[in-house]
Amino acid sequence: MMKYLFQPTQTLFRVRYAECDPARVAHHSSYLLWFEAGRADLCRERGLDYWEMEQNGLFLPVVELQCRYLMSARYDQNLLLLTTITEMRRRAVRFAYKIYFGQTLLAEAETYQLLVDVNGAPRTWPPHLLQLLTASGTGSQS
Repeated sequence: MMKYLFQPTQTLFRVRYAECDPARVAHHSSYLLWFEAGRADLCRERGLDYWEMEQNGLFLPVVELQCRYLMSARYDQNLLLLTTITEMRRRAVRFAYKIYFGQTLLAEAETYQLLVDVNGAPRTWPPHLLQLLTASGTGSQS
């Protein structure tokens, strides 16, 4: 069972044809793009502008990924992605994801991402970004 720092962000989407193999099963690599969309929604929901963060020379590359595929997602299914933060460290963050089709859990995953500068050197979270990611309420939406 995952320990959440706050309520998960919900992202609804439909499996597109281009994300599937000839059997109309979502390709495993599509899940990584869905996780990125969930992270972006979470950051946006909490008031963190990732583009602005990059303009200020800070980036969050994925340095570790774990994914457990439980059942296949299929073409044209409406899916629900839940994204949350399960761990904040001085220079890193761990996101957790769960993808559902109805009540059925299809996949669960985690990414561990390191805060770095434009040269790839690890950086400590600026206080205002740390506040946005760890506050129990949601940030402003754009």
